[in-house]
This record gives sequence, C-alpha cells and structure tokens, in this order.
Amino acid sequence: MIIEQIEKDNKITLEKLNQKIEDLGTIILIQSKEIRGLKMLLSTHIVAHNARHDDAIKFLTQIRMYLRYLWKKKDEKIY
Repeated sequence: MIIEQIEKDNKITLEKLNQKIEDLGTIILIQSKEIRGLKMLLSTHIVAHNARHDDAIKFLTQIRMYLRYLWKKKDEKIY
C-alpha cells in the first residue's frame, strides 16, 4: 500500500516535471524565434543605415567637387 502510493506520487511528480520541461522547451523555441527575428530586423536596420550613410558621403563629395569648381572659377575674369 505505501509502496503503491509512493510510486503513484512519483509518477505524478515525473509527469509534472516532464510537462514543465516541455513548457520550457516551448518557451525557449519561441524566444529563439524572437531573437532571430530581432537579429534580422537589426541587420536590416544596419543595412538601411549604411545605405543612408553612403548616400550622405556621395552628397558631401558632390558638394566638395562643386566647391572646388567654384574656387577654380573665382580666378577667371567675367566680362
């Protein structure tokens, strides 16, 4: 009788532990997917930021070239 009760209690405890392990596995899987999603979002943001950075560099280069052009033109006499 006592042994049967202990076995029954152990079985219930084991089932609860297995359920908790499955629940934790599900939580880890969901968090893993969320982390992958965040990584993708961050990498997309970085790519977009770098593209804007490249555009800004191109724009500043064009301004610099135009200023050089104006500097060279200042010495020419206009009649």
